[in-house]
Amino acid sequence: MPQVGGINVSDCICQFAEALGPAKQTLIAFIDSAIALLQAAKIVEQLASFSIEDYGRKALLEISLVYYQTLVADVAAGVNVAVGFTTRFSDCAPVSSFSRKVKALRDDFLGPLYEKEYEIQQYIEAINDKARKVQQLQKTIDFLTTWKDAIDACGT
Repeated sequence: MPQVGGINVSDCICQFAEALGPAKQTLIAFIDSAIALLQAAKIVEQLASFSIEDYGRKALLEISLVYYQTLVADVAAGVNVAVGFTTRFSDCAPVSSFSRKVKALRDDFLGPLYEKEYEIQQYIEAINDKARKVQQLQKTIDFLTTWKDAIDACGT
């Protein structure tokens, strides 16, 4: 079975193309128009939503995110150990005081870091969403092109 752009030009596709009769050219013209429209939309999306500043900011934010995640992981691990061990000695005033200070450190320090980490992830995701829109448009263009070629490969 011959292939056109990854699609097996099977008998049913050719039967479909033959059943179209003269409308086959109308369908091909429609697909060409849809492809042109999607290519224009892709260009507009690229021009309107991408800036070099976004990519630079994204790179810096990704580096910041790794820093925040490492910082949070190190501090959180220490806090968990301290709180876990001090709980058993809560009746000892100095240990209880230390535990309260560690918990306050966790709340005052880690809370804002978790919030900052979330903000960075959201910004990075927003930039990635822009790229996904363009990729989705290209996938649709590729799909339509493949189908047009498959239908066109069948007899008239």
